[in-house]
Amino acid sequence: MVEHPNVSQLTKYNWARDAFLHTSKYDTEIFNYFNNSVNIPLKYCMNPHQTPEYVNNNNAFCVINGTLGYINVLDCLHG
Repeated sequence: MVEHPNVSQLTKYNWARDAFLHTSKYDTEIFNYFNNSVNIPLKYCMNPHQTPEYVNNNNAFCVINGTLGYINVLDCLHG
């Protein structure tokens, strides 16, 4: 690590504090994004005999009526 004689300890402290504040706000935004997501239950997976799962919507699409299947989700995402 290179020491810079013209930079005070207080300035280094303030820079470090500001950097951690910035990354903390960024991490909070990421957490809020995932925390506000909605898990929509699927009526079945790829095939009707498979166990139903959930799809994390994150406002990618809106279900107006009925229950989605896996193929319906693929249609929404690739339509």
